[in-house]
Amino acid sequence: MAARARWARLVLVGSLAAAGQAQGGTHLGAFGVTESTSCSGDCGSALEEQEPGYGASFLFTGRLYGDWGVFLELGGTDEAPFAGVGATRWFGPLRLQAGAYMATHQADYSFGAPFPDGESSEQVSALGAEVSYHGVFLRYQRYSADHSFESTNPADQTQTRTASASFDVDSFFLGYRYTLW
Repeated sequence: MAARARWARLVLVGSLAAAGQAQGGTHLGAFGVTESTSCSGDCGSALEEQEPGYGASFLFTGRLYGDWGVFLELGGTDEAPFAGVGATRWFGPLRLQAGAYMATHQADYSFGAPFPDGESSEQVSALGAEVSYHGVFLRYQRYSADHSFESTNPADQTQTRTASASFDVDSFFLGYRYTLW
């Protein structure tokens, strides 16, 4: 089953890359990321959200009908990998795209001595929209992440502390893509 899924992804990437050679493109990009976050739950000053600061990705675009097409993006930030898929539309050198992204949100919770920090990493689904012009792009993404933290006292395994927090995250990407073909 896993082998079939891998082959399906390879076929999809290959198809988009082949279509991109003729009518879309294959692009390598680098970007900076900033986030605005709101938190609910156990959101004291002890909670530290791990924010990405930069990243890179491959973007495959292919035209399907006129100026309409699809995109597949595979990349990562300095915190975690991500993938996105959706629709794109060309207006000469201006391109708009909107789609869904899978990413990972990470956070730590400090329970204080003698408890070690609690760590949480959650898979999230984000919706995003992007505008690009001659390689320069700006993207907005939004997602929610629910985290649960747990820590056990190493000196007394019967002592356990828990916490939970929910994040609503607005991300802004600014970068440049170089067209490979």
